[in-house]
Amino acid sequence: MANNFILFLLVIITCATNQVLSNTDEILKEVRITMPGITPQKQDDYFCTAKEVKEDYLYIRKYKPITEPKTAHHMLLFGCSDPVKKTGVWKCGEMVPVCNDRTSILYAWAHNAGYKSYELPKDIAFTVGKATRVRYIVTQVHYAKVDKFKGGKKDYSGIGYYATSIPQRYRADIYLTGPMNIYIPPNTKRTNTDVLCRMNEVTYPLHPISVRVHAHALGRDISAYRIRDGEWTKIVKRSAQKPQVFYPMEKTIDIQRGDYIAARCSYDSTKRNKVTTSGGGMNDEMCNVYIMYAVDSRSSEMTNSACFRSSPKEVTDYMNRLDRELERDYDDEREFMDTDQTAEYKRSAISRLLPLMEDQTWSNAVKKLKIGQVSSVDVDRNNYVYIFHRGKHTWGPSTFDEQNIYRDARDPISEPTILKLHPKTGKVMATFGAKMFYLPHGLTVDYDFNIWVTDVALHQVIKLDKNGKVLMKLGQKFSPGKDVHHFCKPTMVAVDEKTKNFFVSDGYCNGRVLQFSSGGNVISHIGAQGFGTHQPLGVFAVPHGLAIDPQKRLLYIADRENYRVQVMSVDEGRILKQFPLGSVAIKPYGIDFSPLHGGILYIVSYDESGKDYPNGIPGVTLDASTGEPLQTWKPKHKALYRPHDVACAKSSNDSSVYVAEISSTKAWKFMYNL
Repeated sequence: MANNFILFLLVIITCATNQVLSNTDEILKEVRITMPGITPQKQDDYFCTAKEVKEDYLYIRKYKPITEPKTAHHMLLFGCSDPVKKTGVWKCGEMVPVCNDRTSILYAWAHNAGYKSYELPKDIAFTVGKATRVRYIVTQVHYAKVDKFKGGKKDYSGIGYYATSIPQRYRADIYLTGPMNIYIPPNTKRTNTDVLCRMNEVTYPLHPISVRVHAHALGRDISAYRIRDGEWTKIVKRSAQKPQVFYPMEKTIDIQRGDYIAARCSYDSTKRNKVTTSGGGMNDEMCNVYIMYAVDSRSSEMTNSACFRSSPKEVTDYMNRLDRELERDYDDEREFMDTDQTAEYKRSAISRLLPLMEDQTWSNAVKKLKIGQVSSVDVDRNNYVYIFHRGKHTWGPSTFDEQNIYRDARDPISEPTILKLHPKTGKVMATFGAKMFYLPHGLTVDYDFNIWVTDVALHQVIKLDKNGKVLMKLGQKFSPGKDVHHFCKPTMVAVDEKTKNFFVSDGYCNGRVLQFSSGGNVISHIGAQGFGTHQPLGVFAVPHGLAIDPQKRLLYIADRENYRVQVMSVDEGRILKQFPLGSVAIKPYGIDFSPLHGGILYIVSYDESGKDYPNGIPGVTLDASTGEPLQTWKPKHKALYRPHDVACAKSSNDSSVYVAEISSTKAWKFMYNL
């Protein structure tokens, strides 16, 4: 397939209006969708008109703008099943829908793009027709100025397309991205707006064939990148004041499921004395990147063919770095470089989307230890790493009876189950927990170096001091239950460093989270058991991991079997919101919070079916405020096949991330590649 897509690097073929393309012998049907003789009355008027596709299937191979100079500012061609109007013409703003259902962009043209045709490469076409989702095609025309129409002159601008009835090997589509909001202060040399989007719906690789960028008068340079495994690959970098046509890709790349698209628009408002915001008028601003791509015709369409959202600060930081390091592809770019921030860039310690790379020396050292399944990991405030492992014990289908009682309560694990490891070398510094535990699950080290563990066989929560001495036990040994004095396979503990109160996720049977005082008295509990991706807030299906943001007073709960993270107020004890994770993290097993960059979450998960991630599933980093996915990461040469817990260092001099993997005797360390 790669050889076929070398064709994508061909220059755009510009044909006259004959109905025979240079790369096929078939006569193409020409269809024009134009304004029916209208007279725009005011600046920034938008008009739309629709035409039904009569055939079951048509394959559009070429487009041609139909307009006169200084008439239309720009034109868009949309496809859908239910346009706002099916006949006639109507006023339609650029910032409002033109269809009542899902809308696809088929083509875009701007006034400085010339009047030549745009022909797709061989074997690629946009698919429309009565038997498809695109049963109507809508032309939208923006009239920036109306002086030409004084005296009642009529306009017939629009777009023509040329289509064949012969199916093509590859289907063409357009992916549109841009920032959610634009705010440009006046008299400012350079203002950037950034966007980050996760490509969750890709089933077959997308092959970009051409890219178009769009901004208004203040726009300067626009860039977009594909991010995969922390590596940034340029899609486009172009001046917004150059002709806004679809330019062919400079080199062949693909976009796969799990990739990110990051984009930036830069503006110069030194000659404007007022704030400029996003909008469809000429005194407003836009930031659009249109990626036209080809995909195997067997693939299903993406539900969301556009992404408009704000970008996290860390993407901005990294794009600032790229702006400094990469040569731009137009002559006047250096006029807009912000060279005064050199020192700030050098002081920037980390970017959320810098590669998070495996520390192989540390991981290999831990791999040599004689330990069992590693169920949990945590980091103390001096950066030392603690792991909790199961020795020779494992959890299988017959480990518990129907009443959740552990069947083999005779012998605890003989060897130490808690290991304290050096953060640089992985060397064992101390060991605890010999002949104490039966089926280790969760481990947490609090601010005072106390060690909290859960044992699902014992159905207990146990607090140890830093030397391994037992300070507290909660729950009844080997006795599962549903009241506040019992647990049933508790999974994790999170400690509030301010109050010393602590939370327990009573996960596998009870589906609840309990809050205790520092002395072990129940303060509150929340939860009910319910399985499914549309459960209301406060309902859990195996709350499996916990993490606290001590500054914002939030508890993050990995609601494993409901494919989400629920966010609870530590002080109020109520669920505030949720982050659905089905498309980015499958089932969240482990979770930890880092205060870096305003707050981020690390999550590890497990694809039990093996269908979505047959080669293992990566860890994912989320924005702790919005739940937006920011980055994925995995070991260098292998995959995370069954990660069970994740923890991160939280000191000012360390930002390492650690993963416990239960499918093997492994623990991994990851570091940001600065």
